[in-house]
Amino acid sequence: MNRVLLAAALVAFATAASAQDKRPEYGTAINAAGAKKIAAEVLGECQKNSWNVAVTVVDNHGFPVYFERMDNTQTVSMDIAVGKARAAATYRRPTRAFVDAINKGSPSTATLPGVFASPGGLPITVDGKVTGGVGVSGVTGDQDEQCAKAGLASSRWSTGVGPTGRPLQGRGLPMCKPWLASRSDFRCPLSGISLSPVVCRFRWRKAIGGLAMKTILVPTQHIATMRSALETAVLLARRTSAYIEGFPLRIAIPPYVVAELTAGLTMDAYDAQRGEETAELRRMFESFMQEHGIPPSGAAEKRPCFGWLAVAPEDESFIGNHGRAFDVTVVGRLDADSTGLHRRAIESGLFESGRPVLLAPPVAPKQIASNVMIHWNGSTEQARTNAFAMPLLQLAEQVTVLTVVGGQEVPGPSADEVLRQLQYNGIAARAVRVKLGDRETGEAVLDAAKAEGCDLLIKGAFTRNRLRQMIFGGATSHIMEHADLPVLMAH
Repeated sequence: MNRVLLAAALVAFATAASAQDKRPEYGTAINAAGAKKIAAEVLGECQKNSWNVAVTVVDNHGFPVYFERMDNTQTVSMDIAVGKARAAATYRRPTRAFVDAINKGSPSTATLPGVFASPGGLPITVDGKVTGGVGVSGVTGDQDEQCAKAGLASSRWSTGVGPTGRPLQGRGLPMCKPWLASRSDFRCPLSGISLSPVVCRFRWRKAIGGLAMKTILVPTQHIATMRSALETAVLLARRTSAYIEGFPLRIAIPPYVVAELTAGLTMDAYDAQRGEETAELRRMFESFMQEHGIPPSGAAEKRPCFGWLAVAPEDESFIGNHGRAFDVTVVGRLDADSTGLHRRAIESGLFESGRPVLLAPPVAPKQIASNVMIHWNGSTEQARTNAFAMPLLQLAEQVTVLTVVGGQEVPGPSADEVLRQLQYNGIAARAVRVKLGDRETGEAVLDAAKAEGCDLLIKGAFTRNRLRQMIFGGATSHIMEHADLPVLMAH
């Protein structure tokens, strides 16, 4: 009997739908950035009218991407909002359509799977294609729908797809869809009740262990690119609410060499001179931080903040040692005037710290990690760098995976496989392929990053033998010496 009723409902609803325009096709699924913007517009409309509601945004398959509940919203509205959003996305029509069908003499419509016969659920469309759905619950159906419409009234950017149809990377991390679909006991930390299968807005970064670059090491020295390195470190610290630690980078000189080089100076006088140089480096570092509104770590609870390591060995290898206790080390990139100390310091960070190094360009960018490019060449080094970069990729608004056709590659996964991995991590990246032509691989990579307007490049360091690169050149060496944007590297 139930099967008969369901079949009758499907026929009746299909007949009613055929009288309408053809249902839109499915497009690129909305991501967390777009979902969050839509929800913000919805809540803004509700707050303006003093309505307490719950809002959910799902993708084009009905999986929740973003959820938020205003204070004093009835608990059941959370499940209702999810149901409305899912019905709007999967049936590709407003949930008011179910109400109309029932009122026009088809009550069996209510027996269709996943139907929510209440206004307040709307499909999200871009270029005529369904990318998701939004559901609102908490007040009357008409008022819920009014808020949902307000969420879709803003520009196309609110749907997570840009004017050229490119997906934008979300700023939050959605729960993994296969995991979510298999769960029936997910307990929402906001409400304390079981929601099946609602994705709760419980600070997604906490759910994945608080991934972020929260500690930044900055070797400080008197070089032309030092200011850019400090500016880049501050940009990153503001992006991730991080702690920045500076320390004096100085070359280690054996005492017997000092005696030869400082004729006429006593060792005490030489030590005093070195002490003043160290004090000057500290003054430079601390003054820069204070000028840019970064407080000392002990002065306030908030971050970003900074600290200074006064006792540091006079040896560039200290970077590789001390850098193991930091998420990233920031140094200026190499140029024609770079000293041996500077080059060895970078190599120490890359080969000994086990952590990534962020190379700052000669002129610091205005922003960082909003438009990110990954140079994928199939290598272990690149895969490791991608893993280190994941917190920044989660923050980015656009992520591009670059393949240089004919460039330096090693056997490994394809760019499409990397795109799939990123997608499961909530990162809506896209692929770009460029031909090598008569350029070196490093030059092709930098040209592509410039063409895309990127403000961060993710690059595995020294995929080929380091000595071979020093003699014959290579992509890593070229980028280390010519990049005009920040480059995150790891070996």
